Amino acid sequence: MSKNLTVVYHPLCKASTDFIIKVSEVQGYDKEFINLKDDKIESSKIDVDVVPLLIMNDDPSRVYRGKKAFEILETLKAEAQLPVQKKNGSMKYGTNVSFLEPKDDKKERIDLEKK
Repeated sequence: MSKNLTVVYHPLCKASTDFIIKVSEVQGYDKEFINLKDDKIESSKIDVDVVPLLIMNDDPSRVYRGKKAFEILETLKAEAQLPVQKKNGSMKYGTNVSFLEPKDDKKERIDLEKK
C-alpha cells in the first residue's frame, strides 16, 4: 500500500502556505496538493470547512483540519527521522572473509614522482 498525503490549501491563507512548507519536509510519502482557489474537491464524503486540511492515504476517516493537521504532520516527521539500525555483523563481504597480507619479504622502492 503506497502512503500518500493530500493537502487542501488556500494560497491566501498564511497557515496553509506554512503547512505546505512543512509537508515538503516529510519523507516517504507521495504528496498531492489541492488549491481551493483553482481546484474543486470531488468527494462528497469530505467537508472542506477549514484549511489547511490533510487527508492520509485517501481515507475519509483520516482527515485532519487546522491545528490537528500540523500535529499529525509533526508526528509523521518524527517517525521518518527514527534511525534504522543495521544488523550486527553485516559487512560488505560477510563475516567469514579474512584478508591476508602477502608474506613476500622482498620490498621495492616506488618513485611516486614518475609520470
